[in-house]
Amino acid sequence: MKSLIISNTIKMLHNSICSLGSVLTPRPSLATRIGKDRRAVAVLAWTLAIVLSVAAVRPASGQCGWLPGEGLPGLDPSGADQLAAWDPDGVGPQASILVASGGFTVAGNSFANHIATWDPATGQWSTLGSGIEGAIYKLLSLPNGDLIAAGRFSESEGGVQHSVARWNGSGWTSIGPSLTDDVYSLAVMPNGDLVAGAHSPQTGAVNVFRWDGTLWTPLGSGMNGRVRALAVLQSGELVAGGEFTTAGGVTARRVAMWNGTTWSPMSNSGMSGNVYALVVLPNGNLIAGGAFTQAGSLVIHRVSRWNGSSWNLMGGGLNDDVYSLALMPNGDVIAAGMFTASNSVPMARIARWNGTAWSALAQGVFGGSFPAARSLAVMPGGDIIAGGNFATAGTVTAQGIARWNGSLWFTMGTGLDSTVLALAPLANGDVIAGGMFTTAGGTMTNHIARRSGSSWSPLGTGMNGTVQSLAVLQNGDIVAGGEFTTAGGNTTDHIARWDGSNWQDIGGGINGSVNALVLMPNGDLVAAGAFSSAGGNTALGIARWNGATWSTIGSGALGVNSMVVLPNGDLVVGGSFTDVGGTPADRVARWNGSVWAPLGLGMNQEVTELALLSNGDLIAAGFFTTADGIAANQIASWNGVAWSPLGSGLDDVAMTLAALPGGMLVAGGNFMNAGGMPASKIAWWNGASWAPLGSGADGVVAALAVQSDGTLAAGGTFTTAGGLLSARFARYELSGTPPVIVTQPQGAFLCPTGSVDLTVSCGPGSFDYLWQWQPAPGAAWLNVIDGLNVDPQGGPIQFIALNSRTSNITVSSGGSGTAQSHWEKRCTVSSSCGSTTSDSAMLVHCPADINCDTAIDFFDYLDFVDLFSSGLPAADFNHDDNVDFFDYLDFVDAFSIGC
Repeated sequence: MKSLIISNTIKMLHNSICSLGSVLTPRPSLATRIGKDRRAVAVLAWTLAIVLSVAAVRPASGQCGWLPGEGLPGLDPSGADQLAAWDPDGVGPQASILVASGGFTVAGNSFANHIATWDPATGQWSTLGSGIEGAIYKLLSLPNGDLIAAGRFSESEGGVQHSVARWNGSGWTSIGPSLTDDVYSLAVMPNGDLVAGAHSPQTGAVNVFRWDGTLWTPLGSGMNGRVRALAVLQSGELVAGGEFTTAGGVTARRVAMWNGTTWSPMSNSGMSGNVYALVVLPNGNLIAGGAFTQAGSLVIHRVSRWNGSSWNLMGGGLNDDVYSLALMPNGDVIAAGMFTASNSVPMARIARWNGTAWSALAQGVFGGSFPAARSLAVMPGGDIIAGGNFATAGTVTAQGIARWNGSLWFTMGTGLDSTVLALAPLANGDVIAGGMFTTAGGTMTNHIARRSGSSWSPLGTGMNGTVQSLAVLQNGDIVAGGEFTTAGGNTTDHIARWDGSNWQDIGGGINGSVNALVLMPNGDLVAAGAFSSAGGNTALGIARWNGATWSTIGSGALGVNSMVVLPNGDLVVGGSFTDVGGTPADRVARWNGSVWAPLGLGMNQEVTELALLSNGDLIAAGFFTTADGIAANQIASWNGVAWSPLGSGLDDVAMTLAALPGGMLVAGGNFMNAGGMPASKIAWWNGASWAPLGSGADGVVAALAVQSDGTLAAGGTFTTAGGLLSARFARYELSGTPPVIVTQPQGAFLCPTGSVDLTVSCGPGSFDYLWQWQPAPGAAWLNVIDGLNVDPQGGPIQFIALNSRTSNITVSSGGSGTAQSHWEKRCTVSSSCGSTTSDSAMLVHCPADINCDTAIDFFDYLDFVDLFSSGLPAADFNHDDNVDFFDYLDFVDAFSIGC
């Protein structure tokens, strides 16, 4: 009975629908349909918000973005494995420049692919073409100006395998049919022929090959171990040193001689350990260095002299391996390696032999995981260049390479030689940097420097220890706090004032490290850190200077990392404490001028930094995961009443914060994600969501400051920022023009089983964009595909389109029949420079357009009837999981309404 009633009803409705001439009239325009009465159909608006983060490329004029920054004062931490003095013109030794090779990818102000040159006249590093891919084991400068590189590598142009290559002035070329073996050593014979010590990784065979300008030919039957060094005696014989025990089939322990016909040992017993370096003296004697401790029964400790018939002692030798030897113009010999002493006299990894005794070159080189000097070069003026994996040379921080001028060590380049920990902007646009560095701009600055334009200058003679905090007084004087005990040569325990000419003590100083400084509204200075007294007065961790004396604030606050002053003059401190002046306060507390009080329930772990936004909100960052007992990953906001998270927070600690206009914030630290989005070490918060600043930095961002010209300055351990070379100091342009929308979102019809592409493009320039799609409050998404994670509750979704100015997503109805029929689309593109909103567009949902031909007509009705009669799931028009009479009624209603 039920089926008959339904059948008769369908026929009746069918006849009535067929008489509706209005639904068979031509389709109105989209504009007309958008503007007409929707009757019972719900109208729903979505707001489409797109948040832009500027890319890691040089910005177009007037655009926000990272600016070119600092180079390294030398090489990146991998240092130089090989050095050579090179005369590229072949006109004489005074034209020599330095060539360095190693694992480095940055040299001075250039990205360098394992090889670079340094000009002592300009103090600048340069690249050699696109560099060399692979390991370079030896460099050699020929008298005609050619530069030879040997090792295991691929030619830059064409990817052809080589082991010996020549720089022709514009590119690298193979020398003849290239040797297929790895080459560890090179030398030039008296007639100009090139010799190379080669080792085959496939067969293990080792030999020395000679290049006569046409062919490579082997010298005898070779060795049974690598040849690490080659030297030509004044008599013309070739000497080879290395890891072998036989040469030409005869016993020759680690050192052998080629007389033009055969190999022979140099003494019956040879060396007890490997030979890594050889150098010929002006008198014809030969010096060998390596890992050996004996020549026969003679104890010789890693370095020995061959007088033509036997090996001899050189003082007490050296106490660890020698990797490199170099001859000075006066005949002295420089040795470099792992050693730290000669006869118990300290000589840190580099020493000088004057023919009688060994002496140190100041404090030598040290620092790093496995410090060693691995290579040496002597420049025409007599300067010694040392390369290796060390961090310090003498008293200066060295970046894997350093220069000795006969009395002092120097860095090689103009950048900052170590970490920036604090920044303070000045009213004239300059910025003061403090930290662990000792040189800036090629000048000794000792932990503090001033950047004006693109130049660095010292503040007197600086400090004797790290500067951790900075503040600028109302009269423009600069205050520095940290771990130092002298400034400008004067005793200034942990805090000092620069008056524009000299460093001054502040009230007798503080007896421990100063971690934070802040200026109160009346001009008083507050210092916090790991101390117990200031100016001789008790002050546990926090003290106030009124211009004449130090005083305590309450009963102190131990473990304070950061401070900020609220608009009403209250002081807020953050740190590792759980108690302030006897008042329980978990990691953040407020001083109102009389008493300490907690801010809510505080945090569950240490607070590292505080900042006050322009809208009055207080931001705290640190190691915590909860604030006020609720989840807040490493960062949270205090609105005066309670703490709340900033989105989903950060995946690691933020060490520094900077407030931007409009309530926006920049955070820097050790994190790699912000709000679930990739953001390498630095990101900005626009009040609703996180976005990266381009590709971010490749190391920790430890300090931020907004300069008076609107530029954001960043300091830390990084080498690049935004993909640009910016070692330890970088700038981000905040004052450019807002993004420009060049392609507006377009309206369209959406049938029950169809989809619509939404496209928005921004310009000018090529940037990395963070696109955030956000429905209006209370709205529900239809299905959004293209791999986006859609929040069914209407929350935001985000993704990054690298090197693209266009965002494209696909919206489908998912077969919806009675869902909302109209969606307004609007795009807001935001960056730290502002925002732009697009024109509005409308998606019109046509639930009765069953065949998706963008027209509501009788064919849609017939198609639905077929589906309904067959009881197919597609006829479940109201989505109640039942195909019944109510689906038919709902379809008829939608059909009569149209779109």
